[in-house]
Amino acid sequence: MYNLYKINAVKSKKTRKGDDVFSIQLDNSVWINNINPEVVWLSSGLDNKSLIKAIHKYWMENNYNLDGLIGKYIFASYSNSDYGLKFDYVKSVDIVGDFKKLLDKSNNRAFFTDLPIYSFLENRQYKKNEDNSISLRNPYHNMRIVNLNDITICYEYTEMKDVLTIKNIELIYNKFYKGICPPRKENVDSKYELEYISIIQNSTKYYTTTTSKKDKKPTRTSNVILTIGDKLNDEQLKFLKHS
Repeated sequence: MYNLYKINAVKSKKTRKGDDVFSIQLDNSVWINNINPEVVWLSSGLDNKSLIKAIHKYWMENNYNLDGLIGKYIFASYSNSDYGLKFDYVKSVDIVGDFKKLLDKSNNRAFFTDLPIYSFLENRQYKKNEDNSISLRNPYHNMRIVNLNDITICYEYTEMKDVLTIKNIELIYNKFYKGICPPRKENVDSKYELEYISIIQNSTKYYTTTTSKKDKKPTRTSNVILTIGDKLNDEQLKFLKHS
């Protein structure tokens, strides 16, 4: 199970065979040792089966060094092994930096992430709004986040009444899309689904006896019908007005 930890220290050493390995201290108490960010063990040329991709990527981008991780928050899981504690998986070595990248990329559009940003800000006693959302600080003060089943949903707050919102998305889905089949196309099965911030149409196209051999596997596609912040049509607005 993933948890959030603060990185308090990073040490490096050479093994007896000459490989560079690192140790990372979490929450001033736990040391994860023998972390090799190389794709292969240089001493043997064998694949590094314990390679953690997020650590490898950071190490490559930071001049083959991990010292910059000190003070950052890592989202990871670890367990015991014959050689001591080891990372099982690392989702992010810097959840604050990674979340900022998502914010910048979103261009004020709603998105969701499994990075535990809501819990992170909650633990730092960020003030909550009446709906339990948390408003971000400048320069992202127009964005809010909420927690839904361990998923962080980030969206632009608006006073407008004619758009899809966190509050009305389920109402709109249940009334206009749930259990309703999209227009039928030949050899295609489709259905509407609710996915955190959007109402989507999932479609599966099946091959026919005349399809070439390489195209015989079903192909699956997803199209967004409505997402948080999108304008609602007159029928949908009329329904909300009387709900």
